[in-house]
Amino acid sequence: METYKFEKKDVLWCQLQNWYPIFKRFCPKTEFFQLDKCALNYLKSDGSIILPEEEATPAGPQPDIFGQVDSDNAFSDWSTDEESEFVPHINPVPDLCRNIRRVIGERARKSVVPKLNWSCPSDALHFSPDQSLKCMSPNEVFLLLKSSDKINHDLTYPFENCHNTTEADESPVYTLALQEFAKLAPSREFRCFIREKQPVAICSRSTTFSDDEEDFFDEVYEAILEFIDLQIIPKVELSSFVVDVYKKEADGFLIFGFSPFGLPTWSMYFSWKELYDENFGVEEPVYRFNEGEQVIGLSQDNRVPLDAIHISQGLDSQKLVDYMKLVKEGNLDGEGLQS
Repeated sequence: METYKFEKKDVLWCQLQNWYPIFKRFCPKTEFFQLDKCALNYLKSDGSIILPEEEATPAGPQPDIFGQVDSDNAFSDWSTDEESEFVPHINPVPDLCRNIRRVIGERARKSVVPKLNWSCPSDALHFSPDQSLKCMSPNEVFLLLKSSDKINHDLTYPFENCHNTTEADESPVYTLALQEFAKLAPSREFRCFIREKQPVAICSRSTTFSDDEEDFFDEVYEAILEFIDLQIIPKVELSSFVVDVYKKEADGFLIFGFSPFGLPTWSMYFSWKELYDENFGVEEPVYRFNEGEQVIGLSQDNRVPLDAIHISQGLDSQKLVDYMKLVKEGNLDGEGLQS
């Protein structure tokens, strides 16, 4: 079994800002903003999440649930401690916030989906009010970005799985992408695996069971293959890659992302051992979906804290030092490793 060891050029090609111009007509409307040093430092900063824009706060004491204000304690929270100091809120990324507000204001649904070069912060949905990637303000954008291990990986370890990491580096130009938000049906999303310019496997992007999944796939199977063969493979510089497509209710497809062919890309219903096998999917692409008795494991991004992975693989000695310090101080409670 041959292992497909992708190179830095594979990772760089899969950046959204790289392939979007090629496939623009198959993508939701997207605007890009190059991140300067201040923005990168803000996104990488550890500790508690401080959002860039100051939220409006009440001018004085507020009534309780019965509409009453306790006059004795009305001003008890107003500090009279001489040692306390007012610390003004300083927005570290004012220009970027203005651009985000502008883009949101121009969208029909007044909302966007944030992405970085490769990833969207789908592992941070628990921070979203409606458990989606929909953002209606700069603060919502940055809350998802700063809470996501996937985004942190993009910023700190983009080439960790490349086999030619000793070659001359080509540093990525980090870019924030704001994609037009749209409600999508998970059953219409498909992950397609291309090996040596040939589609060898296709699976549903949905991990839930649906009675009509197989019938729907039978309807769109030929259309998916035709779209891959005619519109995608001839325009992609890579011989092996993974692409996520969406079958629109009307004719046509949308493209949502490209990934390298190999770990850490999530293989979903397949194993990479299968996908690496030169005989797998040669006669026709293998299709899989949840048939009702399967439990699909989460991708590595959503299972283990990123720092824990890097500690176990020996990729970050400083994190190991920090980890041992937590153990010594007795502060390790399972949630102490912060990206």
